[in-house]
Amino acid sequence: MQSPSTMRRRVMTRSRRLPAAPFAALGLLLMTACGAGGDAALEDADALSQDCSVRLYRMYSGSSADHFYTASYAEMKLAQNQFGYVLEDEDIFICSGSVEGVVPLYRYWGETAGDHFYTTRGGGRAIDGYVFEGVTGYVFPAKDDDRVRLHRWYSATDGDHFYTTLTGNPMGYVLEDEMIWVYPRAGLGPRGSVRPPTELPPEATDGGVVPSGEDAGTDSGTSPEDAGAPPYDAGTSPEDAGAPPYDAGTPPYDAGSPAYDAGAPAYDAGTPAYDAGPSYLDRLAAVRFVHRFEPGAGADPTQCNGRFSGTEEVVFGDWSKVIRIDADQRNGWCDQQFGLIDPLNALEGLRIRIDFYADGDPAQCKNPGSREIPIASAAGLLSSVYGIDTDGRFGGCQQEFSLEGRDDLALDVQFEADGDAGQCGNTGQHAVVSGTSVRLRLDTDHRAGGCRQRFRLRLR
Repeated sequence: MQSPSTMRRRVMTRSRRLPAAPFAALGLLLMTACGAGGDAALEDADALSQDCSVRLYRMYSGSSADHFYTASYAEMKLAQNQFGYVLEDEDIFICSGSVEGVVPLYRYWGETAGDHFYTTRGGGRAIDGYVFEGVTGYVFPAKDDDRVRLHRWYSATDGDHFYTTLTGNPMGYVLEDEMIWVYPRAGLGPRGSVRPPTELPPEATDGGVVPSGEDAGTDSGTSPEDAGAPPYDAGTSPEDAGAPPYDAGTPPYDAGSPAYDAGAPAYDAGTPAYDAGPSYLDRLAAVRFVHRFEPGAGADPTQCNGRFSGTEEVVFGDWSKVIRIDADQRNGWCDQQFGLIDPLNALEGLRIRIDFYADGDPAQCKNPGSREIPIASAAGLLSSVYGIDTDGRFGGCQQEFSLEGRDDLALDVQFEADGDAGQCGNTGQHAVVSGTSVRLRLDTDHRAGGCRQRFRLRLR
Protein backbone atom coordinates (compact mmCIF):
# COMPACT_ATOMS: atom_id res chain seq x y z
CA MET A 1 0.00 0.00 0.00
CA GLN A 2 1.43 3.36 -0.96
CA SER A 3 1.90 6.25 1.40
CA PRO A 4 0.30 9.63 0.65
CA SER A 5 3.72 11.06 -0.20
CA THR A 6 4.43 8.26 -2.68
CA MET A 7 1.06 8.75 -4.26
CA ARG A 8 1.69 12.46 -4.53
CA ARG A 9 5.01 11.90 -6.32
CA ARG A 10 3.27 9.73 -8.86
CA VAL A 11 0.68 12.40 -9.55
CA MET A 12 3.33 15.07 -9.99
CA THR A 13 5.38 13.04 -12.44
CA ARG A 14 2.49 12.40 -14.82
CA SER A 15 2.14 15.26 -17.26
CA ARG A 16 -0.10 13.76 -19.94
CA ARG A 17 -2.41 11.73 -17.76
CA LEU A 18 -4.54 12.80 -14.84
CA PRO A 19 -3.71 11.41 -11.42
CA ALA A 20 -5.20 8.11 -11.97
CA ALA A 21 -2.10 7.08 -10.22
CA PRO A 22 -3.77 7.60 -6.97
CA PHE A 23 -6.08 5.02 -8.14
CA ALA A 24 -3.20 2.84 -8.11
CA ALA A 25 -2.58 3.10 -4.51
CA LEU A 26 -5.87 2.23 -4.03
CA GLY A 27 -5.61 1.85 -5.28
CA LEU A 28 -7.60 4.24 -7.07
CA LEU A 29 -8.86 7.18 -7.19
CA LEU A 30 -10.93 7.52 -5.04
CA MET A 31 -12.13 4.54 -3.63
CA THR A 32 -14.20 4.27 -0.50
CA ALA A 33 -14.89 2.52 0.79
CA CYS A 34 -14.65 2.10 -2.62
CA GLY A 35 -14.15 -0.08 -5.45
CA ALA A 36 -10.68 -1.45 -5.39
CA GLY A 37 -8.33 -2.79 -2.86
CA GLY A 38 -9.29 -6.42 -2.81
CA ASP A 39 -12.76 -7.55 -1.92
CA ALA A 40 -13.01 -4.34 0.06
CA ALA A 41 -14.55 -2.97 -3.12
CA LEU A 42 -17.71 -4.89 -2.39
CA GLU A 43 -17.84 -3.75 1.20
CA ASP A 44 -19.17 -0.39 0.05
CA ALA A 45 -22.74 -0.04 1.31
CA ASP A 46 -23.80 0.94 -2.22
CA ALA A 47 -22.16 -2.09 -3.79
CA LEU A 48 -22.97 -4.79 -1.24
CA SER A 49 -25.75 -7.02 -2.52
CA GLN A 50 -26.66 -10.69 -2.46
CA ASP A 51 -27.70 -10.74 -6.10
CA CYS A 52 -26.72 -9.29 -9.47
CA SER A 53 -28.06 -5.77 -8.93
CA VAL A 54 -24.68 -4.14 -8.31
CA ARG A 55 -24.31 -1.21 -10.67
CA LEU A 56 -20.95 -0.87 -12.42
CA TYR A 57 -20.34 2.84 -13.02
CA ARG A 58 -18.56 3.69 -16.26
CA MET A 59 -16.42 6.84 -16.16
CA TYR A 60 -14.07 8.61 -18.53
CA SER A 61 -11.33 11.24 -18.23
CA GLY A 62 -10.65 13.08 -21.46
CA SER A 63 -7.45 14.64 -20.18
CA SER A 64 -6.00 11.24 -19.28
CA ALA A 65 -7.75 9.25 -22.06
CA ASP A 66 -8.72 6.60 -19.52
CA HIS A 67 -11.93 4.67 -18.95
CA PHE A 68 -12.53 3.77 -15.33
CA TYR A 69 -15.12 1.38 -13.87
CA THR A 70 -16.19 0.94 -10.25
CA ALA A 71 -19.05 -0.64 -8.33
CA SER A 72 -18.63 1.85 -5.49
CA TYR A 73 -20.76 4.99 -5.40
CA ALA A 74 -18.29 6.65 -3.00
CA GLU A 75 -15.37 5.90 -5.30
CA MET A 76 -17.33 7.16 -8.29
CA LYS A 77 -17.98 10.45 -6.48
CA LEU A 78 -14.33 10.80 -5.53
CA ALA A 79 -13.23 10.16 -9.13
CA GLN A 80 -15.70 12.78 -10.26
CA ASN A 81 -14.93 15.46 -7.70
CA GLN A 82 -11.18 15.07 -7.30
CA PHE A 83 -9.88 13.69 -10.60
CA GLY A 84 -12.16 15.06 -13.29
CA TYR A 85 -13.74 11.80 -14.43
CA VAL A 86 -17.17 12.07 -16.08
CA LEU A 87 -19.94 9.55 -15.41
CA GLU A 88 -21.14 7.94 -18.65
CA ASP A 89 -24.62 6.66 -19.38
CA GLU A 90 -24.56 2.88 -19.72
CA ASP A 91 -26.41 0.34 -17.60
CA ILE A 92 -24.06 -2.43 -16.52
CA PHE A 93 -24.90 -4.66 -13.56
CA ILE A 94 -22.61 -7.19 -11.92
CA CYS A 95 -22.95 -9.55 -8.97
CA SER A 96 -21.93 -10.10 -5.39
CA GLY A 97 -19.51 -12.88 -4.55
CA SER A 98 -22.28 -14.97 -2.99
CA VAL A 99 -23.93 -15.71 -6.35
CA GLU A 100 -23.23 -19.18 -7.71
CA GLY A 101 -21.17 -19.42 -10.87
CA VAL A 102 -19.54 -15.99 -10.79
CA VAL A 103 -15.84 -15.20 -11.13
CA PRO A 104 -13.94 -12.13 -9.82
CA LEU A 105 -13.38 -9.15 -12.09
CA TYR A 106 -9.86 -8.01 -11.20
CA ARG A 107 -8.72 -4.42 -11.58
CA TYR A 108 -5.23 -3.27 -12.54
CA TRP A 109 -3.57 0.10 -13.05
CA GLY A 110 -0.90 0.67 -15.73
CA GLU A 111 1.20 3.64 -14.68
CA THR A 112 3.12 4.04 -17.95
CA ALA A 113 0.06 3.87 -20.19
CA GLY A 114 -2.27 5.61 -17.75
CA ASP A 115 -4.74 2.77 -18.18
CA HIS A 116 -7.21 0.94 -15.96
CA PHE A 117 -7.45 -2.72 -17.01
CA TYR A 118 -10.07 -5.30 -15.94
CA THR A 119 -9.90 -9.05 -16.43
CA THR A 120 -11.22 -12.31 -14.99
CA ARG A 121 -7.91 -14.06 -15.66
CA GLY A 122 -4.82 -14.65 -13.63
CA GLY A 123 -6.27 -14.77 -10.13
CA GLY A 124 -4.93 -11.35 -9.26
CA ARG A 125 -1.31 -12.21 -9.98
CA ALA A 126 1.07 -9.64 -11.39
CA ILE A 127 0.83 -8.49 -15.01
CA ASP A 128 3.88 -6.83 -16.51
CA GLY A 129 3.54 -3.03 -16.36
CA TYR A 130 0.39 -3.09 -14.23
CA VAL A 131 -0.32 -2.88 -10.52
CA PHE A 132 -3.10 -5.03 -9.08
CA GLU A 133 -5.78 -2.95 -7.34
CA GLY A 134 -8.27 -5.57 -6.22
CA VAL A 135 -11.64 -7.07 -7.07
CA THR A 136 -14.16 -4.70 -8.63
CA GLY A 137 -17.03 -7.17 -8.44
CA TYR A 138 -18.18 -10.51 -9.84
CA VAL A 139 -19.24 -11.48 -13.37
CA PHE A 140 -20.03 -14.62 -15.37
CA PRO A 141 -17.64 -16.43 -17.72
CA ALA A 142 -20.46 -17.72 -19.93
CA LYS A 143 -23.69 -16.47 -21.53
CA ASP A 144 -27.28 -17.23 -20.64
CA ASP A 145 -30.58 -15.83 -21.90
CA ASP A 146 -30.46 -12.69 -19.75
CA ARG A 147 -26.76 -11.84 -19.85
CA VAL A 148 -25.00 -9.55 -22.30
CA ARG A 149 -21.35 -9.56 -23.21
CA LEU A 150 -19.12 -6.89 -21.74
CA HIS A 151 -16.80 -6.40 -24.71
CA ARG A 152 -13.18 -5.51 -24.00
CA TRP A 153 -11.56 -3.13 -26.48
CA TYR A 154 -8.07 -1.67 -26.61
CA SER A 155 -6.62 1.45 -28.28
CA ALA A 156 -2.85 1.35 -28.71
CA THR A 157 -2.93 5.04 -29.64
CA ASP A 158 -4.50 6.13 -26.34
CA GLY A 159 -3.23 3.23 -24.27
CA ASP A 160 -6.81 2.75 -23.10
CA HIS A 161 -8.98 -0.30 -22.37
CA PHE A 162 -12.68 0.34 -22.97
CA TYR A 163 -15.47 -1.99 -21.77
CA THR A 164 -19.03 -1.79 -23.06
CA THR A 165 -22.08 -3.94 -23.74
CA LEU A 166 -22.91 -1.86 -26.82
CA THR A 167 -22.50 -3.46 -30.24
CA GLY A 168 -20.45 -2.00 -33.06
CA ASN A 169 -16.74 -1.37 -33.44
CA PRO A 170 -15.10 1.60 -31.72
CA MET A 171 -12.84 3.30 -34.26
CA GLY A 172 -9.21 2.93 -33.36
CA TYR A 173 -9.92 0.12 -30.91
CA VAL A 174 -9.26 -3.61 -31.28
CA LEU A 175 -11.59 -6.22 -29.74
CA GLU A 176 -9.79 -8.46 -27.28
CA ASP A 177 -10.54 -12.09 -26.71
CA GLU A 178 -12.08 -12.37 -23.27
CA MET A 179 -15.58 -13.48 -22.37
CA ILE A 180 -17.15 -11.34 -19.63
CA TRP A 181 -20.91 -11.55 -19.18
CA VAL A 182 -23.01 -9.08 -17.17
CA TYR A 183 -26.63 -7.94 -16.93
CA PRO A 184 -28.21 -4.92 -18.69
CA ARG A 185 -30.48 -4.14 -15.75
CA ALA A 186 -30.97 -5.04 -12.11
CA GLY A 187 -33.03 -7.98 -10.90
CA LEU A 188 -31.93 -10.49 -13.54
CA GLY A 189 -30.06 -13.71 -12.93
CA PRO A 190 -29.44 -15.58 -9.64
CA ARG A 191 -30.82 -13.87 -6.59
CA GLY A 192 -30.33 -13.83 -2.89
CA SER A 193 -32.19 -10.71 -1.81
CA VAL A 194 -33.40 -8.71 -4.78
CA ARG A 195 -32.99 -4.95 -4.62
CA PRO A 196 -33.30 -2.08 -7.08
CA PRO A 197 -30.21 -0.85 -8.90
CA THR A 198 -27.95 1.66 -7.23
CA GLU A 199 -29.06 5.01 -8.61
CA LEU A 200 -27.39 8.36 -8.28
CA PRO A 201 -29.07 10.76 -5.89
CA PRO A 202 -29.94 14.12 -7.49
CA GLU A 203 -26.86 15.84 -6.08
CA ALA A 204 -24.56 13.37 -7.82
CA THR A 205 -25.06 15.29 -11.07
CA ASP A 206 -23.32 18.33 -9.57
CA GLY A 207 -19.74 19.24 -10.29
CA GLY A 208 -19.21 18.02 -13.83
CA VAL A 209 -21.09 14.74 -14.12
CA VAL A 210 -22.50 14.82 -17.65
CA PRO A 211 -24.96 12.08 -18.62
CA SER A 212 -23.84 10.75 -21.95
CA GLY A 213 -27.16 11.14 -23.72
CA GLU A 214 -27.73 7.79 -25.40
CA ASP A 215 -31.12 9.10 -26.49
CA ALA A 216 -29.74 11.98 -28.55
CA GLY A 217 -31.34 10.88 -31.77
CA THR A 218 -28.84 8.36 -33.13
CA ASP A 219 -30.03 5.76 -35.62
CA SER A 220 -29.15 3.10 -38.23
CA GLY A 221 -27.27 0.77 -35.98
CA THR A 222 -28.02 -2.06 -33.63
CA SER A 223 -29.05 -1.42 -30.08
CA PRO A 224 -27.49 -3.11 -27.04
CA GLU A 225 -28.98 -6.42 -26.04
CA ASP A 226 -31.37 -4.47 -23.84
CA ALA A 227 -34.22 -3.94 -26.31
CA GLY A 228 -35.26 -0.82 -24.46
CA ALA A 229 -32.09 1.01 -25.39
CA PRO A 230 -32.28 3.44 -28.31
CA PRO A 231 -30.79 2.40 -31.68
CA TYR A 232 -27.10 2.94 -32.09
CA ASP A 233 -25.58 4.91 -34.98
CA ALA A 234 -22.53 3.00 -36.12
CA GLY A 235 -21.22 5.97 -38.07
CA THR A 236 -21.27 8.62 -35.39
CA SER A 237 -19.83 9.05 -31.94
CA PRO A 238 -21.73 7.00 -29.36
CA GLU A 239 -23.57 8.28 -26.35
CA ASP A 240 -20.83 10.60 -25.16
CA ALA A 241 -17.41 12.02 -25.96
CA GLY A 242 -15.72 9.50 -23.72
CA ALA A 243 -16.69 6.44 -25.71
CA PRO A 244 -14.84 5.95 -29.00
CA PRO A 245 -16.81 6.38 -32.25
CA TYR A 246 -17.96 3.13 -33.82
CA ASP A 247 -17.10 2.00 -37.33
CA ALA A 248 -19.54 -0.59 -38.69
CA GLY A 249 -17.30 -1.35 -41.66
CA THR A 250 -14.34 -2.82 -39.85
CA PRO A 251 -14.15 -6.48 -38.83
CA PRO A 252 -15.74 -7.11 -35.42
CA TYR A 253 -12.65 -8.85 -34.13
CA ASP A 254 -9.00 -8.49 -35.00
CA ALA A 255 -7.35 -11.54 -33.51
CA GLY A 256 -3.96 -10.61 -34.87
CA SER A 257 -3.19 -7.52 -32.82
CA PRO A 258 -4.72 -7.65 -29.37
CA ALA A 259 -2.81 -5.58 -26.81
CA TYR A 260 -3.34 -8.40 -24.38
CA ASP A 261 -2.49 -11.87 -25.68
CA ALA A 262 -4.70 -14.29 -23.80
CA GLY A 263 -2.49 -17.14 -24.89
CA ALA A 264 0.61 -15.79 -23.23
CA PRO A 265 -0.36 -13.50 -20.37
CA ALA A 266 2.56 -12.00 -18.52
CA TYR A 267 1.45 -13.37 -15.18
CA ASP A 268 4.13 -13.81 -12.56
CA ALA A 269 2.95 -16.79 -10.55
CA GLY A 270 5.61 -16.15 -7.95
CA THR A 271 4.30 -12.72 -7.04
CA PRO A 272 1.90 -12.54 -4.10
CA ALA A 273 -1.58 -11.74 -5.28
CA TYR A 274 -2.14 -8.53 -3.33
CA ASP A 275 -2.72 -6.88 -0.03
CA ALA A 276 -6.49 -7.02 0.35
CA GLY A 277 -6.55 -4.27 2.95
CA PRO A 278 -8.10 -0.91 2.09
CA SER A 279 -5.93 1.42 0.03
CA TYR A 280 -5.17 5.02 0.82
CA LEU A 281 -7.96 6.35 -1.37
CA ASP A 282 -10.34 3.75 -0.01
CA ARG A 283 -9.61 5.12 3.42
CA LEU A 284 -9.95 8.75 2.36
CA ALA A 285 -13.38 8.07 0.92
CA ALA A 286 -14.56 6.99 4.37
CA VAL A 287 -13.61 10.38 5.87
CA ARG A 288 -16.38 12.80 6.87
CA PHE A 289 -16.02 16.53 7.52
CA VAL A 290 -18.39 17.55 10.32
CA HIS A 291 -19.76 21.10 10.61
CA ARG A 292 -22.12 22.38 13.30
CA PHE A 293 -23.74 25.78 12.83
CA GLU A 294 -26.87 26.87 14.68
CA PRO A 295 -28.30 29.63 16.88
CA GLY A 296 -26.99 29.86 20.42
CA ALA A 297 -29.32 29.35 23.35
CA GLY A 298 -32.27 31.73 23.09
CA ALA A 299 -30.97 33.36 19.90
CA ASP A 300 -33.09 34.70 17.08
CA PRO A 301 -32.67 31.90 14.48
CA THR A 302 -32.91 34.28 11.52
CA GLN A 303 -29.38 35.44 12.34
CA CYS A 304 -27.97 31.97 11.67
CA ASN A 305 -29.44 30.39 8.56
CA GLY A 306 -28.66 29.89 4.87
CA ARG A 307 -29.17 26.44 3.38
CA PHE A 308 -28.28 24.78 6.61
CA SER A 309 -28.60 25.04 10.37
CA GLY A 310 -27.63 22.12 12.60
CA THR A 311 -24.89 19.47 12.27
CA GLU A 312 -23.93 17.84 8.97
CA GLU A 313 -21.41 15.18 7.93
CA VAL A 314 -19.87 15.84 4.52
CA VAL A 315 -18.23 13.21 2.29
CA PHE A 316 -14.52 13.76 1.64
CA GLY A 317 -14.13 15.95 -1.44
CA ASP A 318 -17.65 17.42 -1.28
CA TRP A 319 -18.65 20.93 -0.21
CA SER A 320 -20.57 21.51 2.99
CA LYS A 321 -23.89 23.29 2.74
CA VAL A 322 -23.80 27.08 2.64
CA ILE A 323 -24.38 28.82 5.96
CA ARG A 324 -25.35 32.47 6.41
CA ILE A 325 -24.04 34.55 9.31
CA ASP A 326 -26.11 37.68 9.91
CA ALA A 327 -25.65 38.42 13.62
CA ASP A 328 -26.74 41.95 14.52
CA GLN A 329 -28.85 43.72 17.11
CA ARG A 330 -31.28 40.84 17.29
CA ASN A 331 -31.12 38.61 20.32
CA GLY A 332 -28.36 36.01 20.68
CA TRP A 333 -25.51 34.70 18.53
CA CYS A 334 -24.46 31.89 16.15
CA ASP A 335 -22.52 28.84 17.43
CA GLN A 336 -19.96 27.11 15.21
CA GLN A 337 -17.94 23.87 15.65
CA PHE A 338 -16.03 21.40 13.48
CA GLY A 339 -14.90 17.78 13.56
CA LEU A 340 -13.42 15.04 11.37
CA ILE A 341 -14.51 11.39 11.28
CA ASP A 342 -11.69 9.13 10.10
CA PRO A 343 -12.53 5.45 10.73
CA LEU A 344 -9.61 4.08 8.65
CA ASN A 345 -6.85 6.46 9.80
CA ALA A 346 -6.46 8.19 6.43
CA LEU A 347 -5.77 11.59 8.02
CA GLU A 348 -2.78 10.55 10.12
CA GLY A 349 -0.57 13.56 10.85
CA LEU A 350 -3.16 16.16 9.78
CA ARG A 351 -3.71 19.18 12.01
CA ILE A 352 -6.28 21.87 11.21
CA ARG A 353 -6.43 24.79 13.61
CA ILE A 354 -8.98 27.59 13.97
CA ASP A 355 -8.05 30.83 15.74
CA PHE A 356 -11.07 32.91 16.74
CA TYR A 357 -10.66 36.31 18.36
CA ALA A 358 -12.05 39.85 18.57
CA ASP A 359 -10.54 42.92 16.95
CA GLY A 360 -12.85 45.26 18.85
CA ASP A 361 -15.40 44.76 21.62
CA PRO A 362 -14.53 41.25 22.93
CA ALA A 363 -18.13 40.53 23.97
CA GLN A 364 -19.00 40.11 20.28
CA CYS A 365 -16.78 36.99 19.95
CA LYS A 366 -17.70 34.37 22.53
CA ASN A 367 -15.13 31.81 23.72
CA PRO A 368 -12.18 33.19 21.72
CA GLY A 369 -8.89 31.38 21.35
CA SER A 370 -7.17 28.68 19.33
CA ARG A 371 -8.61 25.18 18.82
CA GLU A 372 -7.83 22.19 16.65
CA ILE A 373 -10.43 20.29 14.69
CA PRO A 374 -10.47 16.89 16.43
CA ILE A 375 -10.09 13.70 14.40
CA ALA A 376 -12.00 10.68 15.69
CA SER A 377 -12.88 7.23 14.40
CA ALA A 378 -16.61 7.81 14.97
CA ALA A 379 -19.07 10.68 15.19
CA GLY A 380 -19.50 12.72 18.34
CA LEU A 381 -16.25 14.65 18.87
CA LEU A 382 -16.24 18.34 17.92
CA SER A 383 -13.96 21.30 18.51
CA SER A 384 -14.81 23.67 21.36
CA VAL A 385 -17.69 25.92 20.42
CA TYR A 386 -17.33 29.63 19.70
CA GLY A 387 -20.10 32.20 19.25
CA ILE A 388 -20.43 34.98 16.66
CA ASP A 389 -22.39 37.92 18.10
CA THR A 390 -21.29 40.93 16.07
CA ASP A 391 -23.62 43.92 16.06
CA GLY A 392 -23.29 47.70 16.23
CA ARG A 393 -20.47 47.59 18.76
CA PHE A 394 -16.91 48.47 17.79
CA GLY A 395 -14.97 45.95 15.69
CA GLY A 396 -15.75 42.39 14.73
CA CYS A 397 -14.50 38.78 14.94
CA GLN A 398 -11.57 37.19 13.11
CA GLN A 399 -11.50 33.54 11.98
CA GLU A 400 -8.15 32.11 10.91
CA PHE A 401 -7.86 28.59 9.46
CA SER A 402 -4.47 26.86 9.18
CA LEU A 403 -3.32 23.36 8.15
CA GLU A 404 -0.17 21.39 8.96
CA GLY A 405 1.23 17.90 8.62
CA ARG A 406 -0.12 16.77 5.25
CA ASP A 407 1.14 18.02 1.87
CA ASP A 408 -1.50 16.09 -0.07
CA LEU A 409 -4.61 17.63 1.53
CA ALA A 410 -6.29 21.04 1.36
CA LEU A 411 -9.15 22.74 3.19
CA ASP A 412 -11.17 24.99 0.89
CA VAL A 413 -13.02 27.88 2.52
CA GLN A 414 -15.49 29.92 0.48
CA PHE A 415 -16.58 33.22 2.02
CA GLU A 416 -18.89 35.73 0.31
CA ALA A 417 -21.05 38.74 1.15
CA ASP A 418 -24.71 38.85 0.14
CA GLY A 419 -25.20 42.48 1.10
CA ASP A 420 -22.89 45.23 2.32
CA ALA A 421 -19.43 43.86 1.47
CA GLY A 422 -17.83 45.75 4.37
CA GLN A 423 -19.30 43.20 6.78
CA CYS A 424 -17.29 40.28 5.33
CA GLY A 425 -13.53 40.72 5.13
CA ASN A 426 -11.36 38.73 2.68
CA THR A 427 -14.11 37.24 0.53
CA GLY A 428 -13.45 34.63 -2.13
CA GLN A 429 -12.54 30.95 -2.35
CA HIS A 430 -9.37 30.14 -0.41
CA ALA A 431 -7.31 26.93 -0.32
CA VAL A 432 -5.64 26.29 3.03
CA VAL A 433 -2.65 23.98 2.46
CA SER A 434 0.22 22.79 4.63
CA GLY A 435 2.07 25.68 6.25
CA THR A 436 -0.46 28.34 5.23
CA SER A 437 -3.46 30.05 6.80
CA VAL A 438 -6.50 32.06 5.70
CA ARG A 439 -7.99 34.84 7.83
CA LEU A 440 -11.61 36.00 7.51
CA ARG A 441 -13.30 38.94 9.24
CA LEU A 442 -16.93 38.96 10.40
CA ASP A 443 -18.54 42.29 11.25
CA THR A 444 -22.23 41.82 10.50
CA ASP A 445 -24.40 44.46 12.11
CA HIS A 446 -27.33 46.64 11.10
CA ARG A 447 -26.09 46.96 7.52
CA ALA A 448 -27.85 45.04 4.74
CA GLY A 449 -27.14 41.35 4.25
CA GLY A 450 -24.70 38.99 5.89
CA CYS A 451 -21.78 36.62 5.16
CA ARG A 452 -22.05 33.21 3.51
CA GLN A 453 -19.59 30.41 4.16
CA ARG A 454 -18.90 26.78 3.22
CA PHE A 455 -16.02 24.27 3.49
CA ARG A 456 -14.45 21.32 1.65
CA LEU A 457 -11.65 18.92 2.62
CA ARG A 458 -10.00 17.41 -0.47
CA LEU A 459 -6.88 16.06 -2.11
CA ARG A 460 -4.59 18.67 -3.65
